[in-house]
Amino acid sequence: MKKAFDSVSLDSLKLALQRIKIPVLGQSFILDLFDKRQTRIITALGLTEAITAGDGIEQGEVISPLI
Repeated sequence: MKKAFDSVSLDSLKLALQRIKIPVLGQSFILDLFDKRQTRIITALGLTEAITAGDGIEQGEVISPLI
């Protein structure tokens, strides 16, 4: 079950970037970093196959504090 504050949607991020007046080119760059990204999970048996991550930026993402 997904927790309430596990991620920030890209739509919300875009609105926040607009609110703090980040230039459109900067907004596009940041949003493109997270759009249709692939992820793999480390398990005891090795890496899983790549999957497309859902919409948003997860908690703990290394770039989150910068955004």
